[in-house]
Amino acid sequence: MCCGCGIIGVVCANKAKQVVGMDLNSEAIRIAKINAALNSVDTKSYFRIRDLTNLNRSEERFDVVCANPPYLAIPPDLSYPIEGNGGPDGTQVIRKILGGLPNWLNQSGEAFLILKSFVDIDPLLTPLLEADYEVKKTKLYTFGNLKQFIRTKVQDAYPSDHDRLEKIFSHHYAVLGVSHIDYYIIQIH
Repeated sequence: MCCGCGIIGVVCANKAKQVVGMDLNSEAIRIAKINAALNSVDTKSYFRIRDLTNLNRSEERFDVVCANPPYLAIPPDLSYPIEGNGGPDGTQVIRKILGGLPNWLNQSGEAFLILKSFVDIDPLLTPLLEADYEVKKTKLYTFGNLKQFIRTKVQDAYPSDHDRLEKIFSHHYAVLGVSHIDYYIIQIH
């Protein structure tokens, strides 16, 4: 899920019989295929352009689901490159993945998510816990320099208009009450 350039899939393909990578971005899928070929795992790596909203109806189930979803909290009515857009609070794609896991995992399947979040993720995990999934959350790091983070992300996405947009992002994050970013690995089975 959210395979991006396919690096997580390449690592998984070294242990798995087959890897299926999915992303909404066709350019990411193209690059993922190249990375699989460059790392000699292309014969067991398959990549698809897929929107997570359609996956809940999927009959395909997996032994392992890995995801590194986009997490940037994007101000409403602001166009942002698809690679980082996590919705208004940064959890839109994370919620879709967590909500879809019961439909995508085999009976004894596991999920591994690399999450970056501006908000407390425990409420996002509660439905899985209530459905008797075992959830292990490991906090890796907290990044506290939000101003530097915003500046870097805005300059990367909007090189010609970054001063104005930096103010928009800073205001949006202040309204959300964001003061830092937490990095996690979440294991679910």
